[in-house]
Amino acid sequence: NGNGEVANVLDDAGIIRSDIRSDLDGSDTQEGVPLTLKVNVQNSECAALANAAVYVWHCNRDGEYSVYNSQMIGGDFTSHTWLRGAQVTDSQGNVEFTTILPGRYQGRAFHIHFEVYSDDSFNNKLLTSQMAMDDDLANQLFSEAGYTDALRNDTSNSQDGIFSDGVSNQLLTITGDINSRLTAEITVVT
Repeated sequence: NGNGEVANVLDDAGIIRSDIRSDLDGSDTQEGVPLTLKVNVQNSECAALANAAVYVWHCNRDGEYSVYNSQMIGGDFTSHTWLRGAQVTDSQGNVEFTTILPGRYQGRAFHIHFEVYSDDSFNNKLLTSQMAMDDDLANQLFSEAGYTDALRNDTSNSQDGIFSDGVSNQLLTITGDINSRLTAEITVVT
């Protein structure tokens, strides 16, 4: 909404979903390179954290976020919920989202936001962080995919105010083919 507050989409029906490309009602699907995002959640003893809720959100290929109203990101998207979703981890601590390769915007390197909660009531937040990508790989993928806005906004991880202290624990492992589907994987420890 316009006063700088962000709506809490975790209260919205349908937020628990694997395919986050569209609004919660299935409309306004975002275009981009298909991406399967696999997250493994572990506790501090590196054991799988089952039944935890993982909430992810990221910008679209043009650097715009749903739920926000800002000239910086290109307009009013407060009525949209695309590229946001949550899932509950299985017995091995895994969740898998179907999404798109996010772009990037001025001042930020490639990133995907996430939060981990103890369960799907979303009352007990265990972790808030962001996932990163190797700079050279990001530039290669954005170039191959024709993400012109992302290429123009070429902030590196070391220039990014969030990642400037290092990304070694936040780097996604990315495999696949830009012409069909990429897969990004990460293990996070709460």
